[in-house]
Amino acid sequence: MVSDIKNIQLKFSCKVNWETMSPDGNGRFCSHCQKKVYDFTDSRAAEFAQIMAANNYNICGRFTPQQLAPQPIQIPVWKRWISAAIVLLGINLFGHKAEAQKSKGDTAKTENNTQDAVFGGVSDTDPIYPSGGQEKFKEFIAQHLNKTKTPFKGRIMVTFLVEKDGALTKIQAIGRIPDSSAANEAVRVLRLSPKWIPGKRYGKPIKVQYTVPVFFD
Repeated sequence: MVSDIKNIQLKFSCKVNWETMSPDGNGRFCSHCQKKVYDFTDSRAAEFAQIMAANNYNICGRFTPQQLAPQPIQIPVWKRWISAAIVLLGINLFGHKAEAQKSKGDTAKTENNTQDAVFGGVSDTDPIYPSGGQEKFKEFIAQHLNKTKTPFKGRIMVTFLVEKDGALTKIQAIGRIPDSSAANEAVRVLRLSPKWIPGKRYGKPIKVQYTVPVFFD
């Protein structure tokens, strides 16, 4: 089973009509941005990760609204400062206006969900297990986990860092440890993991902490 593309955050959204763009392989060429726009509306996470890596983690893509992460409502800095000052005086004159803005944002979001697709620039990404993403990572754990080392049945939570080079470090079991043998085995397996595709922020690799369940059944 392959994993879907989820929680994409766009650094900008484009209003150019997709149908007016010229076909270009597995996407289209946007003459407004002078850039290729990849069509990910029917793609999987592994393909997305490969294309991101091949383009230095900075591309334009076409996505369905369901593939996008929720976008926060942006309030101008000056308005936040003024609202804070007024709140200190016990009067929030922007209360009704802020509520109106929220309602307007909710309406816009609802309308956006009725669209077939949204496209824009993508740069920030989470770490991804190579060659298949989350589903392949689950298969890797199941393949290497030696359940004969313990009679324990249940779940062990393990946390780790995905370093800038994709290596997994600081691997340890966390929370309630019902069986130390199971915890040690879970940690041992994660230490066998190949390097991940590292997370990116503004096009540069970053450290990201992950927590995953390892199941003994």
